[in-house]
Amino acid sequence: MLVTRSRLPSYALTGQFCLLEQYLPDGPDHPFAKTMLQHFLKLQSRLKSAEDLPTLQHQYNRFSNGGWPEVHVRNLWNLWLDDQFLTGGERKALDSIEPFDEWEEFAFFGCHYFLLLARTKGKTQTSRHAQTQTTGPCVTNDNLEQEVAYAAFIQHPKGRGLRRFGAAFKQSDSEIVVHGGHGERGRLQTGDVFGKRNGEKNVAHVMTFPRTEIMCHTITSLGEIGDLLVGGRGSPDRPSSDCYLRKDGVWCKVGNLPYGLYRHSAIAVPQPSSDD
Repeated sequence: MLVTRSRLPSYALTGQFCLLEQYLPDGPDHPFAKTMLQHFLKLQSRLKSAEDLPTLQHQYNRFSNGGWPEVHVRNLWNLWLDDQFLTGGERKALDSIEPFDEWEEFAFFGCHYFLLLARTKGKTQTSRHAQTQTTGPCVTNDNLEQEVAYAAFIQHPKGRGLRRFGAAFKQSDSEIVVHGGHGERGRLQTGDVFGKRNGEKNVAHVMTFPRTEIMCHTITSLGEIGDLLVGGRGSPDRPSSDCYLRKDGVWCKVGNLPYGLYRHSAIAVPQPSSDD
């Protein structure tokens, strides 16, 4: 927290208050928010402000109702994306020093921290460091019209299956595999196999694939041809152009894309018959 006074005559003193704090745009039950709250609670520094004032509107009202005539508040992710706050060239210069490890985590972090600037006097400014915004870019359930499809879910056994941005495919009529993705120790090369064995449901074991760690890729079933793995990335500056085909349980490299794809989406389209 920072309070400053500008060098003006005594009759025109201007007070400024700058604040960087956490908030809860999607509530305390959001996975990132829950981990953040537990972290600070473990350090015996409970985030009481975030719990009592969870949104940017709450923070704006906190200062506006307290008598500050000029209040600017935005979250860090929104500021990062704003060319008036940080130019594209500046962002690239930072990335050239060291690529950020996981952009997804950075986005979550930025959406749960805000920068607030309050002023007592002076002209309202639209500066690159303080534009008023009382809502952030994070999606909340309150402003979405959702159509929900319900499906049965059984918790993964013994802590397995803890991976994000993996690719799933059907290995057999009784087994589904989730391959790659990002786990507790970074990007993964393994795959979790879920299915039925000897009458038991949701039995899981881990299998290793003949390639490096990867996430944000796809594995598409092509019927009798096999299962095709395409795209994704290793590190943030290493997109993959590799293509692998799984046939009869064996993975073989079948070529490369013209260029690497950091994220990939795919769907199998049946080849039209001669009668079509």
